[in-house]
Amino acid sequence: MFTKVDKLETERYLVRSLLASDYDALYRAASDPAIWAMHSEVYRYQKEGFRIYFDKIMSLEAPLVIIDKASSQIIGSSSFYDYSPNENRVLLGYSFLETKYWGGSTNLEIKRCLVNFALRFVKTVELEISPNNLRSRRAAEKIGAVYDRHSEKVGLNGAKLERCVYKISDPIA
Repeated sequence: MFTKVDKLETERYLVRSLLASDYDALYRAASDPAIWAMHSEVYRYQKEGFRIYFDKIMSLEAPLVIIDKASSQIIGSSSFYDYSPNENRVLLGYSFLETKYWGGSTNLEIKRCLVNFALRFVKTVELEISPNNLRSRRAAEKIGAVYDRHSEKVGLNGAKLERCVYKISDPIA
């Protein structure tokens, strides 16, 4: 179920499995430093940093790309990862959108699609967010995610990173 997500659709967006051939288009979408300014790994807009990020998400269970149907352009990505049947949960993260899609209903529309899909298979969807990434933390709360705990993980550059873990257990209306 979380090893591959072929295609999910909303009214305005298509979410499909990320392909190696999507690299250039996804880098174009990710190359704005503002996207990563509150992130703990701010270098992801640079070619070298993005290559590390891209290789990481390609290694996850279900890396996804987000496409604006009106323009057919890749506008961001997200991923399902760390699926745990024993804990009946999956993580949703490594997500970003181009800045021109911020502040409206795009995040809600896409997260509703992804979370509601995942909740067909698991009891809980978790999101790991950098404590300093207030934009993403507020966005998680706006879709109904509730802060659960602090955790630590190793970042893509090997550094130890703190994370705030948010949970969603009910479908997003």
